[in-house]
Amino acid sequence: MIISNSQLAEFEAAMDNLRRVKLAAREYWLAKLGLSEAQIHIVLSLHYGDCRTTSELAKVLGVSASAATQTTDTLARRGLITRTADPADRRVSRLSLTPAGEQLTTSIIDQRRRYFMEIMAELTPDEIASVIKALNVLGRITTDQYQQAAERKS
Repeated sequence: MIISNSQLAEFEAAMDNLRRVKLAAREYWLAKLGLSEAQIHIVLSLHYGDCRTTSELAKVLGVSASAATQTTDTLARRGLITRTADPADRRVSRLSLTPAGEQLTTSIIDQRRRYFMEIMAELTPDEIASVIKALNVLGRITTDQYQQAAERKS
């Protein structure tokens, strides 16, 4: 498929708009919650079960194990997560959300949904359907590319 320069420019502009929406939402959540982006990512990852150990978090966040440990230490000090020794391997600590961490996560999810509803209220049903379809396609493409890059590194 041949992509024209004008199509590329429109795509870049649309992606910049999407980035600005994401940044605005991130800034809102960071200011409101007093947490870093990595901390928010961790509590959400634990909530959704994406990872349960510091090494798994490091992979998800794309950071070193020591950086993930420092961030989880901060969350533990704030009473949002706990560590328990893995019975199968005592060198591994299992991470889980405390009740306060679950409450915070519920708040993050609720706030995100309200923010998205405000945005969607400005769109027509056809525009909403188009945005959802486009984001799903972009998500599929980037996930495929990420998996292929990870396989090449292995």
